[in-house]
Amino acid sequence: MDWFKPISCWNHNVFNVKELKRIAEGLEWKLGLEIVEREILFYDTMYTLFSYFPRILIAGGGSIINRVFIKDSVRFSFDIDATALEPLEGKAQLLMDILDLNVEIENLMNILQISGREIRIGEFTLDTEKNFFPNIISLKRIVPSVTFGTHLPTYLKSRYNIDTSSSSFSKWFMDLKDEVGFMPCIEEIRIEIGFSRKGFEGEYYEVDVDSLISRIEAPRLRLRCKVSTIEYSIVSKLLSLSRKYSNIILQDMVRDLCDLQMFKQPINKDRLRKLIEKNNVNLGEVKENIEILLRNGEEIFMSSWHFTLVRRKYSWSEICKSALKEIKTLYNT
Repeated sequence: MDWFKPISCWNHNVFNVKELKRIAEGLEWKLGLEIVEREILFYDTMYTLFSYFPRILIAGGGSIINRVFIKDSVRFSFDIDATALEPLEGKAQLLMDILDLNVEIENLMNILQISGREIRIGEFTLDTEKNFFPNIISLKRIVPSVTFGTHLPTYLKSRYNIDTSSSSFSKWFMDLKDEVGFMPCIEEIRIEIGFSRKGFEGEYYEVDVDSLISRIEAPRLRLRCKVSTIEYSIVSKLLSLSRKYSNIILQDMVRDLCDLQMFKQPINKDRLRKLIEKNNVNLGEVKENIEILLRNGEEIFMSSWHFTLVRRKYSWSEICKSALKEIKTLYNT
C-alpha cells in the first residue's frame, strides 16, 4: 500500500522522520517536525481543492495572506478559507460540488474496507461539527500523516465507532505498520467556503501560491489560484477588527492584527480608501480595538506558536503601533 497516495504535489520520500528533520533544520524554525509536515499536508490540500473543485473559488483569509502578501515574519495558519465566485442560493449546490470533487480525485485516495465500512483517506467531506453558519459550508479533508494527528486505530474507533481491539484487527494493524514502517496517523484539514446570492463582490486576481517550506523543499506541483487582492484582504481584516470587542474574540483579533503586516507591502491607497468606504469600515472602532489589544493581546502573541516567526522580528507593541500609524494615515485623507 502506498500510504501517502492522496498527497500528489510532494515527493513521497519526504514522509519519514529523517527527511522531515532535514527540512526543519534547514528552515531553522525550531518548532518540531510536525509543523513541517502540517505545512506539507496543508499545501497539498489547498492545491487539490483549488485545482479540482468544479466551481471557481476565491482564496482568502490568513492562510493566503501569509503565503502571498507577507514575505517574512509570517503567521502560521492552517485553515483554508475560500469564497464561491458565482451567486449561490444555499449549500445544496456546494454539497453536489463536493461529491463531484471526490469523484475527480478518487484515483488519489486510499480506500480501506474495514469492518463493513469504507474509509476513504484523501477525500473531502462535510464537517458536521462546525457546519452551522448559514452562508458558510464547513469541510474537512482526511489526510495521512507521520508525526501528528491521531493514530489510525484510535481514529477508526473515535470517528467511525469501529471496535479495533480484536485479534484480527491487531494483526491487520501490525501488518500495516510493517508495510508502512510506522503506525500511520490521520489528520483532518479544515476548510470553509463562503457563498452568497450576489456571489463574491470583492477584488481578486490569479497568482502562484508558494509553500512556506519551499526554500528548503519545493512542492512537485505548485498551486496557482484566484486570490483576494491585498487591498480587499486588508479591508476584510479591518472589518473583523471593527467588531465590538470581547475576550471571546481576543485570539481572533490578535491574528487579524498580525495579518495587517500587509501594510508593509506596496498598496494602492486610493483603491484601499474606496473599499473602506464601500464596505462601511468604521476606522474609529478599529483604532479603539487596537488600543485595547495593545494592553490585552500580548499574552496570546507571546504564548502561541502561530506567532513564532512574527515574534522574532517584531514586538507586540511594534505590531500594534505600526497598525495604528497606518490607520491614522487613512483617517487623514
